[in-house]
Amino acid sequence: MSTFPLLRLPQKTLKNVILHMGHIELICASLLSNKTKHFIREFCIFKAYRFNIVLDDSVRFGIASTGIYIEYSFRNGMICIRSFGIIQITMTLRAPQFDAGSWLVHLLNIFNPSKIDTLSIYDSFDVERLQLVKESLNKIPIFHFEITATTATNPKLFSAFLPIKTFGFNHTVQYNSSQLSALRPALPKKLESIYADISIPLNELLLTCSRTLQIVESLLTDKDINLFLKHWMAGLKPELEYLYIRKNGAAYNPNIVLEGIHHEFAPIDRKFRINQGPPQFGGIDIHQTRGGTATMTFNWSFGRAEIIVAAHALVYFSFEQL
Repeated sequence: MSTFPLLRLPQKTLKNVILHMGHIELICASLLSNKTKHFIREFCIFKAYRFNIVLDDSVRFGIASTGIYIEYSFRNGMICIRSFGIIQITMTLRAPQFDAGSWLVHLLNIFNPSKIDTLSIYDSFDVERLQLVKESLNKIPIFHFEITATTATNPKLFSAFLPIKTFGFNHTVQYNSSQLSALRPALPKKLESIYADISIPLNELLLTCSRTLQIVESLLTDKDINLFLKHWMAGLKPELEYLYIRKNGAAYNPNIVLEGIHHEFAPIDRKFRINQGPPQFGGIDIHQTRGGTATMTFNWSFGRAEIIVAAHALVYFSFEQL
């Protein structure tokens, strides 16, 4: 077997060689010695990449860039590396010098992320592994925290990683009342956004405290939404700027949703845009008691109903009217 004296190269040449390595080559080289790990950390900058951690029956660390996603996981003394892209690669390495915690620390030391873009928890996680990830991150902030499990509703899981920017519930199974009640202490935390593809009941929805709120697969009734909007328009949720509610089935009834709420239908030729969405016409203006106006739309197509409300819609007129 031929060998290459990598660490005997002049430092400038060594840096050039390392910078021409791919991610998987870098990780494999980092396993050779502490010196190779040191030089990779020193020479490589990964600021343009997104980093994700998934907790299920193992700890999976993902690095994403344009057109590629590479995932590193550790289980039973084996490192598994999988690359997803135009060329898909799967390789397994024996690494008795690591356990799950030291392997994650090794990766974090090399990539040195300024934040973790997404931390996801799945049903097969265990609390021991959760604590391991918390200790390994050592105050590296998390942008988006996502629960994809009915067994992960303990608010301690949520508070363990605060502060976070956004929070997501993702599950195809409806949470029962006790699981939703367990989340109550976590919902009032101030967040940038909450996304849920489970149905959050009205009482829990009123506890949320975020700038944007997106609920899909909603079971909220027209009257539930009416009551929520009344709280919002009365100034009881001043932090909320964008609300999106979606369900499968019949269209929402504007007469029930807007009952008792001061509103007016805008001219049908008014052109506006909500939250980077496509241009729309008309809309409904609903007025807040503390001043200010929010713009609202009702949409229904292919058996899917939507309500969108924005406190800061971009309203303008089409060129034909100017």
